[in-house]
Amino acid sequence: MRKPRTRTILTTGLLATGLLGAAASLAWGQGLEDEHRLLSGTTIAGVDVGGTTVEQATRQVHDHLDDRLATDVDLRAANRRWTVSADDLDAQPDIDAAVTEAFAHTRDAGPVELALHRLLDRSADVEVEVDTHLDQRAVERLVADVAEGIERDTRDASLAWSGGEVQLTEARTGRTLDRDGAAHRIETAVLAPRPETELPVTSTDPSVATEELAPLVDEVEERSRSALDREIELTGPDLDRTLTPRELDAAPDLDALLDELPADDRGDTGADALPDATTAVPLEVDDDAVDAVLDDLADEVERPARDAQLDWSSGALDIIGERTGRTLDVDVTRARLLDAIDGASDPVELATDPVQPAVTRDDHDQVLFLQQDRRTLRLYEDGEAVREWPVAVGRPSAPTPTGEFTIGATRVEPTWTNPDPDGWGADLPEVVGPGPDNPLGARALNWNRDGRDTLIRFHGTNEPASIGQAASQGCVRMHDDDVIELYDRVSTGTTIVSTAG
Repeated sequence: MRKPRTRTILTTGLLATGLLGAAASLAWGQGLEDEHRLLSGTTIAGVDVGGTTVEQATRQVHDHLDDRLATDVDLRAANRRWTVSADDLDAQPDIDAAVTEAFAHTRDAGPVELALHRLLDRSADVEVEVDTHLDQRAVERLVADVAEGIERDTRDASLAWSGGEVQLTEARTGRTLDRDGAAHRIETAVLAPRPETELPVTSTDPSVATEELAPLVDEVEERSRSALDREIELTGPDLDRTLTPRELDAAPDLDALLDELPADDRGDTGADALPDATTAVPLEVDDDAVDAVLDDLADEVERPARDAQLDWSSGALDIIGERTGRTLDVDVTRARLLDAIDGASDPVELATDPVQPAVTRDDHDQVLFLQQDRRTLRLYEDGEAVREWPVAVGRPSAPTPTGEFTIGATRVEPTWTNPDPDGWGADLPEVVGPGPDNPLGARALNWNRDGRDTLIRFHGTNEPASIGQAASQGCVRMHDDDVIELYDRVSTGTTIVSTAG
């Protein structure tokens, strides 16, 4: 009977011991929560913080992230490098939220589950990451800096005329940074530091490669120089000269020349792919230089119109014929010159327009030539003296005026009105009608100048003995038969030339 008692004592002891252990585990679990400790097996941002308090875990994670966010990362793009860290991009890790999330596993587990963790020596296997945010404006600025450093436009190979020779500009591949992709890679690289990361760049190949144009340089240069030095003959009135496109500051338009060349043929055939050598190289001409040449040509070929003129220097009346002038038609001449520069025509005939004189020889089909010293009046028709009459002219105190005049109003059997009743005509009647006593005789022809009456006349006279003398008050006296003949032969507008000697 003693054996059963021993078994009972042992069982009771074991039970008591288990109860005591469970109670201790419960108390330990409650202590974890009360002390704000994290479960064993808890990591935050890769840092083992199991069993630490919230405050301790916060410090450990903070120290770890300080190092990690300060770690430099190399960014590579188009063979260039930039070094940056998360701190450079104003990284803001939310450590408090991560620790709070980790401690929630302790708080939510409850005393029984916590006790089992202790009794069974369990690991919580809690992994919490720290949310870290970068300043997006800082990221965008960095991406913009990278783009500025590597991006470039695609450039085709090209030929250009510079300094009197052909210059080959080599082709260049274009580059464009994928900005959204670059931003994503930068964020990923600096938040989980890795030694380096390649940023995404798109390359664009040129459509014209350097090797396609290089074989053409020498031939294009030779043809260009030949085109610039080609003489263009200029013809026109009183003109015979040449000029070259080079004198007009012309330059070969190599783009236009190459446009005629199929792109597929450039690299394979070289200079043989160029248009036929007889085809003119297109040239671009400086407008100011063309204007200057046209001004020079105008000076050479233009001349003013010359009116027909009367000349009595020899004592006889001569008519110097008119001359038609000319002016350069600038627009037409410019077009012809540019066509010749392009090789479309040669020589260039200058275009001119006639400038008609205002006075022609026909305007002097009749001229009355008064030579006062000889007391004669001649009528010239078509430059020939056809009639001469003796006249009286003004006395020295009232001389007949000299110069050019025209016939104005004409009158038959005019009435004479005393022109100076208070002077030399004080002893004469105020008015004398037609008849033998009329001082104007049978006819009167007024002298005009600039369309105005000068008060000088050709007229008959009642004093025929005065003919051949300087006897009048300025008018020109004629025998009545002569003035009637004059009246019948000339008309209003006929030119009068009056000379003193």
